[in-house]
Amino acid sequence: MKKVRFSKNVKLSKDGKTLKKVSGIVGEYVVPDTVTEIMDDAFRDCVGLTSVVIPDSVVSIGDSAFWGCSNLLSVRIPDSVVKIDDSAFWDCISLSDVFIPDTVEYIGDNIFYGCENLNKHIVVNDVFVWASRDTKGSFVVPKGIRRIAGGAFDGLADLTSVVISEGVTEIGWSAFRFCRRLHSVEMPSTLLKI
Repeated sequence: MKKVRFSKNVKLSKDGKTLKKVSGIVGEYVVPDTVTEIMDDAFRDCVGLTSVVIPDSVVSIGDSAFWGCSNLLSVRIPDSVVKIDDSAFWDCISLSDVFIPDTVEYIGDNIFYGCENLNKHIVVNDVFVWASRDTKGSFVVPKGIRRIAGGAFDGLADLTSVVISEGVTEIGWSAFRFCRRLHSVEMPSTLLKI
């Protein structure tokens, strides 16, 4: 049996498999390799966190897990993760580099809300998760997309029109919130849910 070390700034379940809460961390934090689940709000408002190492043992990241980690710069999600819940990286305003593998089977809405430095499109499998913050003018959603996650285009003030390709069946809540200059969205015949 592996021994799990506890810290006053880290709360784990008794068996060490669930990371419940992290606070007061400055710099990098390495998630113990006994952890399989990062709970809802686990790192919430951990403003001193600049990087996190998530081991291959983790399979799920909870709702708002990294909410408000305003100095978090980059995140690499390992291939073991199959689920990332809503708002996981909400208001991580310094976040500029993210890797999410195609092994993720479920990805929630508003994953990157407020991540104004994340300047690349993020697509996971057939889900359009995030539009680069420098997207302007007209945009065509790539072919092969089934779902546009909520918050994907949120706050793109210079986005003026969007063509959503055939095959998209769902658009998540607030996908186009605060797109103040958006005047045209062409919807596909395949769309079933907004």
